[in-house]
Amino acid sequence: MGVPCASLCVAKKLEAIASTRIVSVSAKEKRRTLIIDLFISIFIPIVYSTLSIVYQGHRFDIIEGIGCNPATYVSWPYILLGIIPPPIISAISLVYSCMCLKHFVVRRKQFTAVLCSAGSDLNKSRYLRMMALCSAEMLIDLPLWIIQQGLASEQYARTYEPYQSWSYVHYGFGTVLSIPSTIFDLPDAHKAWISSEMSRWTAPVSGWMVIL
Repeated sequence: MGVPCASLCVAKKLEAIASTRIVSVSAKEKRRTLIIDLFISIFIPIVYSTLSIVYQGHRFDIIEGIGCNPATYVSWPYILLGIIPPPIISAISLVYSCMCLKHFVVRRKQFTAVLCSAGSDLNKSRYLRMMALCSAEMLIDLPLWIIQQGLASEQYARTYEPYQSWSYVHYGFGTVLSIPSTIFDLPDAHKAWISSEMSRWTAPVSGWMVIL
């Protein structure tokens, strides 16, 4: 959740610059923008991570060859709190990125002047790199999320259970399960293995893109 939220903040800022809405910004507006950015980039990820306790059946699983894996109790809270929020943030970021591109195309001849009038220290080249970063994040993370959830959908369907109560879901919460890699040799486990690997590598790939 942290990467999509950070990308949303960057895309929102770039769109505001390109649209020339921040030609003259008061100290109050700057403070308001800072609060909104902090809310998106810090508060939302913290709340998202904290709420995972609602659908966390036990501490975690250790899968041989993969490592620690979240112990998810697949139920309606997991769908509502765990699955739905990330793509919503990514979709909003994608909209902002598209708006950035639109503003750039419309004002491409005067874009350097637009950046100067916005009081930004960005030049045209740096702006385009940041816009490309936001777009790439969304165009990669969102499809990967869709593919990952599609691969895991069969597993979710098999393991879905009603959320009976807090005590029922969190019974034996201190448990740490060790799962051998041979579990992926089962006939129906191939898609689950692909989904686990995608989940494992998405964050490093996103970080690598930011560094570049």
